[in-house]
Amino acid sequence: MVTNLLDVSSLESGSVKLNMELYFIEELIGSALMRVESKLSRHKVHTDIEHGLPLLRIDGLLIEQVLINLLENAAEYTPSGTTVTISALVDKPDIHIIVSDNGPGIPSGKEERIFDKFYNTETDNDKGGGLGLAICRGIIHAHGGKIWAQNRPEGGAMFTFTLPIKNSENE
Repeated sequence: MVTNLLDVSSLESGSVKLNMELYFIEELIGSALMRVESKLSRHKVHTDIEHGLPLLRIDGLLIEQVLINLLENAAEYTPSGTTVTISALVDKPDIHIIVSDNGPGIPSGKEERIFDKFYNTETDNDKGGGLGLAICRGIIHAHGGKIWAQNRPEGGAMFTFTLPIKNSENE
């Protein structure tokens, strides 16, 4: 938890130096899925990645960490047997990456608050320290993107983050 708190503080202060290199987002998605495979073992996993996504100039380790945090949350907060979907598509001027599930969703009115440091929707606070989503937000903002959460109309939660295409190989 101390490491996570230091990470959040560094991201918020802008003192994190990004190691910007060219990456295919689909490779980072694949790597993140492999790293959380055991945590997702009781879920159905579906990927929907648009063909021909451009290379992005990003810090691959940090973006992979965002993906891991979101996938771990989906595995942890949704019942066994539910589906976790990860999608990536171009919606200019950004690439949108979406992690969604068909679990219970986010408590109404908490869609923005869940990104606050130490906030946890669990009243018994046994699901974590409430820093994972704050770290995700800091990483995405450091890349010039946005991240948000919402409930899906058909049930479940959907976390979307954007990465600017302007940081791509055409820079």
